[in-house]
Amino acid sequence: MNLKILEKAHEEHAENATCLSDDLQCLSEELDRLKKKMNGEASSVSDTTPLVEIRAAIKCLRKENKELDVLLGVLDTELTQARINANPKEHSPGDDGSDDDNSLESD
Repeated sequence: MNLKILEKAHEEHAENATCLSDDLQCLSEELDRLKKKMNGEASSVSDTTPLVEIRAAIKCLRKENKELDVLLGVLDTELTQARINANPKEHSPGDDGSDDDNSLESD
């Protein structure tokens, strides 16, 4: 009788050990999956390639902006010169277009 009780207890413990082994296997697989996921996320966070590309693009845009500022200044100068050449009488040196000299003489 004592032997049967021990055999039954052994079977129960063996089943329990099998269930726990299965649980351990599932948890180990889940842990491996999570480790792979975390490694993938960590590598994407530490990847500085997009940041380097953004900085290069900003540098290029700043250079283009300076070039366009120079071009805009040249065009403004040319436009002003063209206006002066188109109406030389209106923009002669010393003549600001007002008749203030006449009002001073009449006083």
